[in-house]
Amino acid sequence: QVVDLGGDVIGDGDAQSTTNGDEGGGQIVKNDSNNTLLSADIDEDELSDEKNNSNEMPETVQRPLDDDDDGYDGDDDDVNVDDSDSDNDDGNEDIGQISAEGDLSSAKDADQIEGVHDEVDGGEESQLPADGNNDEETVNTINDTTPSSENKINVSDSIEAPFQNVEESNAISEGSEINSVPTKTENTSNNFDAEHSDQTNDSDKMSTEGENNAPSDGSNNANVGAFTLERLHATRRAATELISKLEQYYAKYGIERAKEMMLNGWLEPWDFDGSDADSATKRERINKLVDTMARALVTDDQEEFIIGTIGSSVAAGHDNCHYDSYESQMQRTFAPVWEAAGMKLTCQNAGEGGGCGDDYKNQIFCIKQNVSPEVDIAHYSWTYFEAGGPAWVERESLIRWSQMLPKQPLVHVFNTGELPGNRNSDEYKLTEYYAKYGYNALYMQSGMQFGGHDYAAEKRNGVDRFSWGHVGDGYHDVVRYGEKEENELRKESLGVVMRNWHPGPLAFQFTADAFTYVYTKAILKALDLIEDDLNNGRDPREMWSASKRAIMLKRSLPEPKYCDPEYCVVDEAPGCINYEKPIFGQWGPRVEDPNDDLNPHKGELQNWEVWREENDMWHMVTREDQAVFQNRDDKEICKHLDACGGISATSNENGMVVFRLPKMEVGLVVACGCCGKEVAQEMFLDNDNIEVRYNGAILNKSTWDLYPNKKCVRLLKRFPT
Repeated sequence: QVVDLGGDVIGDGDAQSTTNGDEGGGQIVKNDSNNTLLSADIDEDELSDEKNNSNEMPETVQRPLDDDDDGYDGDDDDVNVDDSDSDNDDGNEDIGQISAEGDLSSAKDADQIEGVHDEVDGGEESQLPADGNNDEETVNTINDTTPSSENKINVSDSIEAPFQNVEESNAISEGSEINSVPTKTENTSNNFDAEHSDQTNDSDKMSTEGENNAPSDGSNNANVGAFTLERLHATRRAATELISKLEQYYAKYGIERAKEMMLNGWLEPWDFDGSDADSATKRERINKLVDTMARALVTDDQEEFIIGTIGSSVAAGHDNCHYDSYESQMQRTFAPVWEAAGMKLTCQNAGEGGGCGDDYKNQIFCIKQNVSPEVDIAHYSWTYFEAGGPAWVERESLIRWSQMLPKQPLVHVFNTGELPGNRNSDEYKLTEYYAKYGYNALYMQSGMQFGGHDYAAEKRNGVDRFSWGHVGDGYHDVVRYGEKEENELRKESLGVVMRNWHPGPLAFQFTADAFTYVYTKAILKALDLIEDDLNNGRDPREMWSASKRAIMLKRSLPEPKYCDPEYCVVDEAPGCINYEKPIFGQWGPRVEDPNDDLNPHKGELQNWEVWREENDMWHMVTREDQAVFQNRDDKEICKHLDACGGISATSNENGMVVFRLPKMEVGLVVACGCCGKEVAQEMFLDNDNIEVRYNGAILNKSTWDLYPNKKCVRLLKRFPT
């Protein structure tokens, strides 16, 4: 096989082994800033959809891009497909292309090359033709020359079911879509779900009339934009009611313990009512979160708030129904506050199981592909995989790259365990160092302990609530939406704290509530700031609109403590081409149209195939829930989103594949294989049947190395000199 690279591409390594055999996956990813990774986790239909939308991001709210999205032609068996839209100019200067021909016959039967990944500013994704840009550099190709095992194409669709509010019964309502609420630009009265109105004491509620002597009839709406006082009051009511409800829900040992439960289970506890004497880093962290909320609320054209999670099978919600994952529960709980603001909340779950071979080392490079680059808050949940060694390099890289995204999102870590005891550890140091950018980590079990329940005493008496399969967390025996569940088997399942190493619905509920509580407290602080502007005759958009956010440059951030400056001190986040699922964001590199004039191998055979594993409905769903939902019409709520995938050649008759690479800073190029945690050695380094070219020049295989793990190879460390 021959691979010709034109542009920067970063190699992505293999996933490390773990006691959880369900975590990981492989990719080739690209860091636009300093790194370019080749990734094979995107499906062809998804790429075609991105291509057809040119620079517009796909409208993905509660589900990832999938084969049923409009604009897909339904055929992703062959990358050698004509692209009628390939001449669209996205305004980006592409660096070059990668091509490959031949096969990977020396690799294991299950191993497939996953792809090439690099970031394009316009987010144009195409596995086929280029966009017609007049690139200054020649096309690069990857050529695969010998047959490898046959690859299956995974076209299974995983769509998140509509979500309900937390007060609703367990019945699933097909019509309860969040996007049905009025938008920001519609001047309507408070639309917060009436179910919540009786959950708050009168003393907790905020009046919508005469408050602070401010007009509430919306008469001055034209002067303050879409987020009027009327909208502000409605949002405050919804937020205040949600705060009160959560505090009452966990108040078994008193309201103050309930607050501590949700605020103190973090590496650095949140204190939204602290005095000016609090540490500067604590104020900076809170200010960043409040700033994020204020800008989302005030910006006229932002009608969606996105929380995107990258992570392992814990994030995916495996061994549960997808509906019971913490992201799904958070969306249902937190959505009414955003509805009151005339917006919708989207919680993107890009978690994936370990069967593909991925881990945190390669997945961080795909932050703006696996989740939307427009994400407001980014969650990271790869902590189980960090057991083999510290992940400060990767976490710091993710924090820094995230600040290069449009919304400069905070990075929050979800850890299922207990807080580390050593406050001088690198984990605390990293949290302190990046407090200004909102970085923090939630520790689930510690948070539950802060609520007042004595887990240690129970355990001494033989009751371990965190043992596998235990029902009841000491505060409740079932999640809120399971209280009215009539099926006893399902109700018992909804009370499980830990399935195994994966949390169950009840632990996920607390996780969702802790995140929601902190974010809602920040919204209330943001509303105070916005209202102060309105009451004093100032247009809050002048301060808080997204257009007023300071542009972040690589020199704006402090010197890195752990990560390699060559790769993590960059002006753009990495980009990927990823054939695994799910994908919510944009693609970087793309497969070149075999007939494009800029394809240096035009006229030669280029017929690699895109494939994905075909996971059935019950993949990684616990047997109890399978039994419950087997004959139910709403069984789709159980189906998980993640699936392995790649692009491959089965024989030399498939010829080559050419990847067009976008503009990059450093020139790091990485290719990852699928499926397995240690496939790169056999698949790339020991495979005499693959050849890689960069701008037409054959790369010396002796310079390749395993990076950033054993799933991937680094083809180029930087631009050739």
